[in-house]
Amino acid sequence: MLNPKHIHVTHDRPLMRAGLATLLQSKEWLVTMHADQPQALPDADVVVADYDGGIALLGEPQQRRERQVVIVTHRDKEWDVRRALEQRVGAYLLEDTSAAQLQHAIRYSLTGSRYLCPAVARHVHDDVMRERLTRREGDVLALLAKGHCNKQIARALGIEVGTVKWHLHSLMSKLGASARTQAVVLAARRGLVGLDALAPA
Repeated sequence: MLNPKHIHVTHDRPLMRAGLATLLQSKEWLVTMHADQPQALPDADVVVADYDGGIALLGEPQQRRERQVVIVTHRDKEWDVRRALEQRVGAYLLEDTSAAQLQHAIRYSLTGSRYLCPAVARHVHDDVMRERLTRREGDVLALLAKGHCNKQIARALGIEVGTVKWHLHSLMSKLGASARTQAVVLAARRGLVGLDALAPA
């Protein structure tokens, strides 16, 4: 092939980086690794990165519109996937994806289309089918996760205690929770609140 597409691997884990580069070796692509050739990044058609590195690249002002970013990660929480999708990620793969899926994702993203590995696609579908929390319900949930009581939540948000109870009832119903603690646990599993935001036991 006269002008092979350029794939640049920047994954932060050395073994993953080397493995990804090996799996992508092909006559149809020129594959470089950031550890060996950091100067090759600007010319890449596709950048394969870990989650944090991929999000950082997508947020850069100089990110070329036609350059695709493919994220390979273990992070499958709703919030993580949604953030990447909002940033216009080219493909989102979990680390246990197959070599064939990885190569397919690269080819698919090179067409300008978005690719999600089957596990993430199912997860996104399930999330879409569930009711979304409103912004205020999210505010109440965040304070609940920090261990605040109804009065503290009301004071922090400038609303009545009765309104807090109404929002709690609504968000617990949407999460399928029967208790406050269960609501926080289910929200953390979905990635609606970060583990660092939880009150210490």
